[in-house]
Amino acid sequence: MFGVNSSSSGGALTWLLAAGTQAPIESPRSVPDGLSWLRRRAGGAGIPPVAARPATSATPAPPAVLLGGQALATLVIALGMAAVLLLVARLAYGVSMPVGALAAAAIAVVVGTLSFACIGYAVAGLVGSPDSAQPIVQATLLPLYFISGVWIPLASLGHTLRSIASLFPVEHLANSLHLASVMGSFGTALHPADLLVLAAWGAGAAVLAVRRFSWLPSPATA
Repeated sequence: MFGVNSSSSGGALTWLLAAGTQAPIESPRSVPDGLSWLRRRAGGAGIPPVAARPATSATPAPPAVLLGGQALATLVIALGMAAVLLLVARLAYGVSMPVGALAAAAIAVVVGTLSFACIGYAVAGLVGSPDSAQPIVQATLLPLYFISGVWIPLASLGHTLRSIASLFPVEHLANSLHLASVMGSFGTALHPADLLVLAAWGAGAAVLAVRRFSWLPSPATA
């Protein structure tokens, strides 16, 4: 499903990155921002804006609980997407993966999704407007796709670009999924170093997101 080389894993990786970042980077960074965000989404779905109003009387939850719950919800979506990809690969193309490789891929999906969800929330807290978060994050991720082995094999890139890519989490998630797609056993399909880098990025981003979270409106959207 994920292909037989680094570049062909781009489709699956793009799906997982979308699950990990789409909701966070569009999410509000404060409660008043959130009410306007919910009203925009409700209006687009044909739901009366009043449906979002009961949130104003709810007891505020700790930021860590709120962001953690949303990250877990994003993880459920990503796991569902991965399961659909595996099912389509099996039924439509006759591609199967050994149990050990599936377990390694599942671990990579879990760690990668949670990491990118936390990164998305951290970025949302640094951007002044929820509407500008999506373009900013996409402008950041697209160049990383090109130098991280998602669309172009790392072997085709220069040493400098590979060194830069190794500093960011995209390359490590791409490599984790690539190994899971071409290796037959759990021991060879799992690369702990990549998972540690992803976890470090996620932990740092989670701390930043919690500290930047505010129950008050941001100046850009007040």
